Amino acid sequence: MFLIRSRIPNTMAKVCFFSIALFFLYHTGAVAFRMAFRGSLVTPRPSTVLKANGGSGIPVVSKEEVKSLLEKGMEENGQKHVLLDVRQQWEAREHGVIGDPVVVPHTEVVDAFDMDDDAFASKYGKPKPSREEVLVIYCKAGTRAAMVADPLAQMGYDVKVYSGSFMDWFGYGYPM
Repeated sequence: MFLIRSRIPNTMAKVCFFSIALFFLYHTGAVAFRMAFRGSLVTPRPSTVLKANGGSGIPVVSKEEVKSLLEKGMEENGQKHVLLDVRQQWEAREHGVIGDPVVVPHTEVVDAFDMDDDAFASKYGKPKPSREEVLVIYCKAGTRAAMVADPLAQMGYDVKVYSGSFMDWFGYGYPM
């Protein structure tokens, strides 16, 4: 009887400890824990990311498609593609880039693509992409890329979003 009684308090202490730990993790902003606890720690499908933009129907490209474009010299079916990195300039310098992109922070995209060609080239160090070229937009995780896709499409640009973006590319060890 003594052994049973001694185990009960120990078991209760463990249950209490884990309950408090779960409560603390859940309520202190541990976002990854919350998502895992709710069963939603899953990479969203690219279409889900773009539906947050109002279901615009912007085409999504995968890392394999981006890798293929880079291997083909950024040309596919006779159409030239241009990578557009919408992270901040310091992010691109510090962490690297995919291919040879035009780097325009997402907060400046609309104004930048309204600029004349010379002003754009002067500010961003690359020629302004034409409306005949396909823009393949990426950022760190896909959110900023999805945000700027609609405004660029409304301005007359042919756009695609690499929804996995830099983290996806870097995670698979592809060259930068």
